[in-house]
Amino acid sequence: MLRNKLRNGIIQLIQYILFRCLCFLLNLFPFSWALKLGKLGGRALYYLLGYYRRIALENLNFVFGTEKNEKEIKKIAVQSFENLGYFAIEFIRIPKIVKNLKKYVIIKNKDSVLKALELKKGVILIVSHFGNWEWMGVAAGVEARQRGVKINAIARVFGNPFLYHYAVSNLRGFPNLRNEKTGITGTSFLSAMTAGSEVVHAVRPK
Repeated sequence: MLRNKLRNGIIQLIQYILFRCLCFLLNLFPFSWALKLGKLGGRALYYLLGYYRRIALENLNFVFGTEKNEKEIKKIAVQSFENLGYFAIEFIRIPKIVKNLKKYVIIKNKDSVLKALELKKGVILIVSHFGNWEWMGVAAGVEARQRGVKINAIARVFGNPFLYHYAVSNLRGFPNLRNEKTGITGTSFLSAMTAGSEVVHAVRPK
């Protein structure tokens, strides 16, 4: 048991070191170049990850049926993997992006949230998995802190603790994080709200 735990810990540490090295190398490139590499990486994963490729194709065939032919279905699937490559690069670049956030993120309808905050009953933000949801969360956090609003994030912990800590503290940049081992529930939100948070942001790592 102890040996397995030690072995897993070493593997997780190696994964973390390799990821940090990859982040360092990708940050040496201009953003546009890094995005091109991300696109190539995503396309490569389409061909390398057979299990996920089959799931993507099955789902697309289920959605479109006879509306699109096999070639069109494959094109959409490949583009989906390419988008994941873009997403990975954008996620890694968050520390740089956040320094000039207005260049990359436009927040619309913020008045609705501000009016809700005036009621002093708290606000819950749930980021959808659409576009770059990581940028959405970071932008919301930056906007809240600039206005002096206390914001907490709730997240489900994922496997590698080294990667998790780096992703949350260094990349996502959430100063107040509540970890949920079994998932995010209504109780999680209520607990954070009663603890005095004005805004609670749900983070759902895969």
